[in-house]
Amino acid sequence: MRKTFYLLLLVFFSSFTVSAETITFSGKITDTENLKIRIKGDLLDTEIKLKPDGSFSEKLQIENDVIYILETGKNSVPVYLTKTSVLAINFNDNSLATSLKYSGKGSVENQYLAKKQLILSGIPQTDLYALDENQFLKKLGEIKSSILALYNKTKFTDKNFKEKEARNIHFLEQRRLFSYKNDHWYYGKVSGFQVSETYPKFDETMDLDNNSDFLFSSDYQELVIIKFYQNIKVDSTEFSVSAKNAIPEIKALKSPSIKNQLIKYSLTDVNIRNSNYEII
Repeated sequence: MRKTFYLLLLVFFSSFTVSAETITFSGKITDTENLKIRIKGDLLDTEIKLKPDGSFSEKLQIENDVIYILETGKNSVPVYLTKTSVLAINFNDNSLATSLKYSGKGSVENQYLAKKQLILSGIPQTDLYALDENQFLKKLGEIKSSILALYNKTKFTDKNFKEKEARNIHFLEQRRLFSYKNDHWYYGKVSGFQVSETYPKFDETMDLDNNSDFLFSSDYQELVIIKFYQNIKVDSTEFSVSAKNAIPEIKALKSPSIKNQLIKYSLTDVNIRNSNYEII
């Protein structure tokens, strides 16, 4: 039974693969701590060694259009890469905000992401969720308005990015509205907190089974995972969602990337000593 289950997972993973393209990602990052950077994201986790002057040129296998994260040890930077990207990034690790520059195909979209990150960094999420309800909604509205203003004045060169980012702004707002309901009691130190009757409702019309949005938006990813487990019915004898409950729901999804992520979460519940093992 165990062998059969893992063969099933192997079929899942292999059927979700798509063709990859090799792109060149280059640039110059000075004053790093150890002349190394790391780029992480969908099916990619690569360490890149910098030359003594901070320059690099790396061949990357890209399967999807994804916003990756570049980490230096001091800073993290969003990097949007596609199968046709020819992107260069340059900055000083000690003065990221004032020195960050992009060039090449995809530079406009990446410059937008950098400016958007500056807007979001204006208030840490812990401080945002500590605000009382009216202050929180006002601040969230200001953040969304600033991002929309940036979006509307940016002359995007990638139509797909522009379309996905329009939805991503909505996901950003929805994720924070959703999280505030659950997190304000902790960060605001308000025991038994409940939002008011006029608090904005969660957008139940959102498609939470969209592969493209899942690859593109970290806010969408969080919403998908949280809502997936929230909507699964568990047995009365269980205190959490088990693989037995999750696998049938995972199989019903259309998005291969969402399936893969949820399967990874469910694997911890699959072992020979699990009393539910034979049922899965």
